Amino acid sequence: MKSQLYFCFTFFLAVLCQPAFAQSGKVSGKITDKTNNEPLIGATVLVLETGSGTVAGLDGSYELQLTPGSHTLEISYAGYQTEKVTGLQIKESDNIKLDFALGSGTSILETIVVTATAKRNSYSNLMLLQQKSVSIVTGISAEQMKLSPDRTTGDVLKRVSGASVQDNKYVVIRGLAGRYNAALINGLSLPGTEPDKRAFSFDIFPANLLDNLIIYKTATPDLPGEFAGGVIQLNTKEIPQESFSSLSLSLGYNSQSTFKNFQSYRGGSKDWLGYDDGTRALPSALENVGRDTFNSNQVKSAQAFPNDWAITNEASMRPSLGLQFSAGKSFGRLGVVGALTYGNSPKIETGERGDFNVDGSRLFQYFDHVYKNSVSVGGLFNMAYKLSNRSKLQFNNTYTVSADDQLGDRMGDNLEQTRIENSNSFYYAGNSLYTSQVIGGHAFTRRQIKLGWALGYNRITRDIPSYRRMLYTQNFGTPEEENPFVAAVPFGNPSPNFAGNFYAKQSENFYTGKLDLTVPFLLNAKKGSFKMGGLWEDKNREFNARLFGFISTLQTPQELFLLPIGEIFAPENIGQQGFKMKETTDRSDSYTAGSVLMAGYGMLEQSLTDRLRFTGGVRVESFNQTLNSFKILSTTPVKLDTTLVDVLPSAHLIYALSDSTNLRASVAKTVARPNFRELAPFSFFDFFMFAGVNGNPALERTKIWNADLRFETYRRGGQYFAVSVFYKHFNNPIEQVFNNAAGAGTRNFQWQNVPSAYDLGGEVEGRIKLGRLAGFLKDFTVFGNLSYIFSKVDVSQIPGALERPLFGQSPYLVNAGLNYDNPEFGFSSSLLFNRIGRRVWLVGQDQYLHTYEAPRSVVDFQLTKKLNRFGELKLTIGDLLNQEAVFYQDYNDNGRYDAVSDKKIAGQRFGANVSLGFSYSLSGE
Repeated sequence: MKSQLYFCFTFFLAVLCQPAFAQSGKVSGKITDKTNNEPLIGATVLVLETGSGTVAGLDGSYELQLTPGSHTLEISYAGYQTEKVTGLQIKESDNIKLDFALGSGTSILETIVVTATAKRNSYSNLMLLQQKSVSIVTGISAEQMKLSPDRTTGDVLKRVSGASVQDNKYVVIRGLAGRYNAALINGLSLPGTEPDKRAFSFDIFPANLLDNLIIYKTATPDLPGEFAGGVIQLNTKEIPQESFSSLSLSLGYNSQSTFKNFQSYRGGSKDWLGYDDGTRALPSALENVGRDTFNSNQVKSAQAFPNDWAITNEASMRPSLGLQFSAGKSFGRLGVVGALTYGNSPKIETGERGDFNVDGSRLFQYFDHVYKNSVSVGGLFNMAYKLSNRSKLQFNNTYTVSADDQLGDRMGDNLEQTRIENSNSFYYAGNSLYTSQVIGGHAFTRRQIKLGWALGYNRITRDIPSYRRMLYTQNFGTPEEENPFVAAVPFGNPSPNFAGNFYAKQSENFYTGKLDLTVPFLLNAKKGSFKMGGLWEDKNREFNARLFGFISTLQTPQELFLLPIGEIFAPENIGQQGFKMKETTDRSDSYTAGSVLMAGYGMLEQSLTDRLRFTGGVRVESFNQTLNSFKILSTTPVKLDTTLVDVLPSAHLIYALSDSTNLRASVAKTVARPNFRELAPFSFFDFFMFAGVNGNPALERTKIWNADLRFETYRRGGQYFAVSVFYKHFNNPIEQVFNNAAGAGTRNFQWQNVPSAYDLGGEVEGRIKLGRLAGFLKDFTVFGNLSYIFSKVDVSQIPGALERPLFGQSPYLVNAGLNYDNPEFGFSSSLLFNRIGRRVWLVGQDQYLHTYEAPRSVVDFQLTKKLNRFGELKLTIGDLLNQEAVFYQDYNDNGRYDAVSDKKIAGQRFGANVSLGFSYSLSGE
């Protein structure tokens, strides 16, 4: 199957790369309604000199082939003002983009004459979407992505107004963490990628597969009802109106990794492709062996495992590598676009981990070196077929594979146990995401009644094979030659943290379908439309984990405990007089789960006056959720089967103060439901948190009321300014909180409902070209956004709870940038800045304080030089400041990190990144 897919993809890319030798020029674009940005299906584009022309299709797009020379175009549609373009100069092989927004006609239909201008930047289209959208929308276009060093969608999201990213992959919108955000791809929902949280890991999706990225911040009935921060819409590359193909190569340097000494261990032969070839897999002879059978022969079972614990010291870590290829071609009514991307990034991350008693005395302090290699492989293949100007079919496919391979080395003092500890962890996580969609769009009659439908299938997998952890200890105060490091191999009963081996597999199949019908109408000579539709989503997940650990006995020779990590579990040391292995898998370590969402909605959009527009309606969602597992350390089954119905109204008012300025107000009800992992009683030890994380089958859904007010004004050239205020009230929000019932010496966190919380915030964003201030600054553009949010959780009913904002809520976010673009000399550059306010990383309780993530400033720079019509050289510097990510307890309660008086729980440095890339466009565009 893989070889067939590879052959098909290679064949299509070869076809796409065929050069085009057009002797004419081309004009293309979209024709829309100036009031609401709706496409004008069937609008006419006439070439007055020849009498030839074309009509706009389902999405308002048109395309004309013109001979070299001067041309005049006339754009018309019944009931709208006619526009005429004069002096349109066409050269051989020109590819000019002209979009038109037609206004409603008057009693005497007039013609508006404009001078032809070529629009080659889709940023203007994105601005038009923001201005005319019913919802409050922000986003970033493919052209903007090219002006940053961002390689993954997770990186791109940092640039969007009101958005930030946790752990370089989980999006935070308006300060709200991943569980309050939804992810779509081409209008259909994406499954969650993480086994331990409700979140989508955006770092697995390459940025070059995107046409644009849009975030909806306010709810409308036709959007999913499960969000509070935003709905992130990933729109993959559309069918091009001109053929293209491009290839790019980049090499990267990391300031604390590249050419430095590092450590490694034996991996698989396919690691460079982003998946394990079976080297780390559970021995096949044990895959179907139950826990009881395994433990009845602990020696034979231990002998089935390879001795793969050896660590090798290496010299000179290699640079990172990035490859990207994309191509598109039209074949009359058929269009095809494809892309391949590959990234391989080795890195050394340094950090520390500590913890403290409630009196402030230190429990332990460890220093970490993590030798990491991240691989991502992505492919996209989209086809579209134009049945007619009023009907189109699309077939969209993406497949991404990513893997993180980490060898951790931790050294430090455990003051509670009065010993020095040296531990190692071997972690490999492989992810895959496949999405396939069939999307149809149809328009009927001159009234432009539109029918849209979509069917989708997603499959996502996550494999953690052989997550191993090993600990050596040495008592304080004794010379090493008299008291060497001793391996911590448990006696009698295994532990996953000491000579332990953890295996986990998760797979999720996700089927979805939706139907939307839009009926335009006139009411008192004012435009309106009624939209209704339905959604069906069916998810099923299977999660299985198995835990093993080496154990010692009274017969185990003491000298074996002194052997280094690569020798201690050699075959000769396994036996009745050596080490054995025992399985400690609990019934709660596996679960199956499913959900079915059935939704329907009705939405009315109506112009009340020439300047006032209303949109409102209601969405009804019926959600059934099932889960089957067991209570921890129990034979008692956990069986959940719940069905809840939510009625979710929303209303929006948009008042046009002028053609370019809007005042918006909206109110909506949404929900946030617990995901499978949060409900499952499965317990997992997080090596970085140094704590256990448990699910909670008693969780309830969160109900949220949202209110927004926004002023926005738009100017030519993509310039704009906007200011917003918003309020959100949460009933039963789900939080990850400290669970002190786990017992002394154990840090344990669990998801729980808290009674209520609220957010009150504001946003300011804008983009301005500096040429309006001084002529010599005409090539400079400044842009930025600032968000400030006040958040508070009601903890008055929770014994021992400490006052705090919402878990993961940032009080402020800052994004700013300066772009320089000089087409005459082929130079462009960008300077980008990102910073977030401190947020709760771990929720405390009683006298154990909250752990905060301190603010961290990130500065990125990029310089691009076009070498000719075909080539481009790009220098990027990411995270120039390389500030430490600090997680701390605020002992002096002053709201900021103080290295002297506060308690540092964890810290990480990632290094500054420098890359040099070369791109070559085979089509010259």
